[in-house]
Amino acid sequence: LVPNIDPSHADVKVLSGKLDLFLSVSTGINDAVSNFRSNGVFPNGLNAMDSEQYLRTAFSFPVSIVYVGLEDGTLIGYWSDTTGVYREPGNGGYYINNTDMEKHFHSCVDKQTGEDKDCIVTSGQKYIQCTPNGLNAMDSEQYLRTAFSFPVSIVYVGLEDGTLIGYWSDTTGVYREPGNGGYSVNNSGMEKHLHSCVDKQTGEDKDCIVTSGQKYVQCTNAADDVDGLCEEIECLHQGKDNETKWCSDYVIKEASSEQHLGFVPVSYFCLDVQGQFTQEVGKVIQNRQDEPSKNCTFGDGSLVQRTNSNNYTYAGCGTNKSCNLVYTGGRETGNYDHRYRPWYTITKELQESNWSPPYLYVDSTAYSRPTFALS
Repeated sequence: LVPNIDPSHADVKVLSGKLDLFLSVSTGINDAVSNFRSNGVFPNGLNAMDSEQYLRTAFSFPVSIVYVGLEDGTLIGYWSDTTGVYREPGNGGYYINNTDMEKHFHSCVDKQTGEDKDCIVTSGQKYIQCTPNGLNAMDSEQYLRTAFSFPVSIVYVGLEDGTLIGYWSDTTGVYREPGNGGYSVNNSGMEKHLHSCVDKQTGEDKDCIVTSGQKYVQCTNAADDVDGLCEEIECLHQGKDNETKWCSDYVIKEASSEQHLGFVPVSYFCLDVQGQFTQEVGKVIQNRQDEPSKNCTFGDGSLVQRTNSNNYTYAGCGTNKSCNLVYTGGRETGNYDHRYRPWYTITKELQESNWSPPYLYVDSTAYSRPTFALS
């Protein structure tokens, strides 16, 4: 609708005629597409046959530019009367060393010469990042690169499943696998966590044992907690906007001297120039301003050369389809679970952004903000 235009103008008549034609055929097209979908085609995406059928249908549209775009990243249609467009499902912004995305990384072409070239995101370009309900291997690395640009030394993200990732200082990264401590040392399902601690002085492996008086998270129905993860339930309280929230079904308990319990450790890592965890010789940063030239070492000066082999989430298991079963271990481990720390529990209770009381031992305060999953 454009004001101050003479409806009798020749160009307006032509445009009106095209619009009338489009509206007349679009009804039939909508019916065809609806029938298309109701018959089981196009269920959740576009496979090869769906794509070709769509192109034949869209080519009859009385317009030059027509797209269909899906939530998984798929795009198909026409840019002009003679040019079609197609985009594979998936997200950009992946790390260039990610072998799972190699087929996309090497699939670009120089439009002038036809030579193959890599698909590189340039500064300022946007991309899609997914962390739907957790942090898989690729999500974790992406988060670290983003958080490393923050003008603060300590920054964490903690999830309700126990995952913790971020930075403890300018040169130290932290990561905790999802799962709950307080499991029996005889629980075979938690064995990968029980044996994953390390002596920070010598680098020798040791078991992750809860000591008397330490806290731990336990599912309300502990008998069902075979893998250290609790179910999600609807919270009894609501957020400040009165929308219902969802919480994990767990309680905080304290270990006694009679119990023999293990914990899921938080690991402390050396960092490279991009803020990624590393133990590569000569690639460790001493601070964020200098070039990486240091080594990752234990207290006695020996090199950190640790890898953990199992179905660890950080290694790409769990929500990620690709899994290599191994991730680099840290130079130090400890029993830390954010789910019973004030910065997390207060934020969970308030369900809004807040500043903590001063931390006198580090002469600072903490800013926390809750983030809720879409599902």
